[in-house]
Amino acid sequence: MEKNISKLTYLMNALDIRGIELATALHVDYSLISKWKNHKRPLTTRSVYLKKIADYILSIDSAAKKEFILQILKNYDPILQIDSPKEVHNCLCRFLSEPPQAIQSYSKPIFRENRNTYQTEFKVYKGNEGRRRAIMELLDYTLAMPEGQQLFLVNQEDMTWLVEDTNYLDSWNEKLFQLLKKNHRLKIIHSVDRQVVDLASVIRQWLPLHLTGGIESYYFPKYIDSSFKITLLIVENTAALTGIVVDEDLNTRYTALYNDKVTIKLYESIFEKWLTESLPLIEMHSITEIDHFLDKVFEMGQKSENSYFYADIPLFITLSENLLTKILQDNNIEETMIKKCLYYHQQVNSNFHSNIDRIANRHIYNLAKLENLLHADKILYNDLSLITGRNISVSKVYFQQHLRLLAERLDNNESFEIALLSTENKPNTIPVALWFKQNSLITAWSSASMPYALTANETTLVNAFYYYYDSIWNSIPRINRRKDWVKNQLYKLALG
Repeated sequence: MEKNISKLTYLMNALDIRGIELATALHVDYSLISKWKNHKRPLTTRSVYLKKIADYILSIDSAAKKEFILQILKNYDPILQIDSPKEVHNCLCRFLSEPPQAIQSYSKPIFRENRNTYQTEFKVYKGNEGRRRAIMELLDYTLAMPEGQQLFLVNQEDMTWLVEDTNYLDSWNEKLFQLLKKNHRLKIIHSVDRQVVDLASVIRQWLPLHLTGGIESYYFPKYIDSSFKITLLIVENTAALTGIVVDEDLNTRYTALYNDKVTIKLYESIFEKWLTESLPLIEMHSITEIDHFLDKVFEMGQKSENSYFYADIPLFITLSENLLTKILQDNNIEETMIKKCLYYHQQVNSNFHSNIDRIANRHIYNLAKLENLLHADKILYNDLSLITGRNISVSKVYFQQHLRLLAERLDNNESFEIALLSTENKPNTIPVALWFKQNSLITAWSSASMPYALTANETTLVNAFYYYYDSIWNSIPRINRRKDWVKNQLYKLALG
């Protein structure tokens, strides 16, 4: 194929497809066809016309031309399943649309008489910046694919490439949310054998993504030193991104991006092998199975261990029984569910009071967020919504009563502490509530729009979370966690 013409031009010339014919079939102006052919407007995976062009080409009623198309695609992808119309169609779309600075090269036979030998080209990126660029290109490429793609990720390397650029970190999170919203699925094998601060901060980034329900998370339960740290990001049957660092030397960080199916299958088999030796890291609980989650939470509550709670809204267990009942009745919750919520409320509070002198119970709230909530007509209580399976809205009056109860609890319980952060949340931050104990369990949940909760009990991860939030607590100015100041702020909010 000549290098100075587009792949679309090449196929149109070879198949005797006139521009006016293609324009008529697509219901577009001929000038658009001309721009595609002459590189003036790249034909990318984002184009709404890409699949229609592939449909048109594959609908040609000529056995010889169909054989020619399959031969071109077979050279492009040596292990293409030509008996699968879907595979052929997807391959043609990839052939026509490989974007600049992405998956540009394709496989070619090196000896046609030897079916077991072929050569392939791949793209290599250097350093942290190269890693970020490669990841973003692959995520963009995947976003342009049909819904329901399966992705695999193994992450052993240090995460400086991700966390050193906060703008990139935000973009990374946003891209992953977009992928999950398009019903793509992700399986991850985490490396938990890391420094506790690095482990907790990175996993913290993943929590909102897990709560979409689109991620399965595992860990490799062998804690050994290795000279090689590997990263794999695979889009099943489509692309494989690989990275490796030797002896933590970031100068050796290189990232390679492949799109030939033999290499992709090789890395998929490596992932599957690791997966068979891995254990679940995070257990997901859908709203229809919430009782199992609550059992774990209240089993955790019985352990005499220091705990942290971090959220936008106080836990429902800090309500009084009377106020909790009123809130549920105002939301038209049936009596059996009210009794269930009261039971959980009583169980946790009974345990809390029995260990009051022995354990620290620390809550962290965002003062600016609490202030903003007082301007809303109704305030959504996510923990009660999760338990009842319905959105539980609380009036401003009841919310102020709840804040007053928190202030009173500070007076009555020596080991109960609250810190009030004074910073605004980022506009796109997904609210995640965390409640965990020092050595036993992490629990997390979010809003009613993300109807999942999660738990994790892997020892390294649990301790890393506690260490991380303990360091956050100690980094908050003393005034913001001094009891008299916090009580004063809560009483102010309660008075409106």
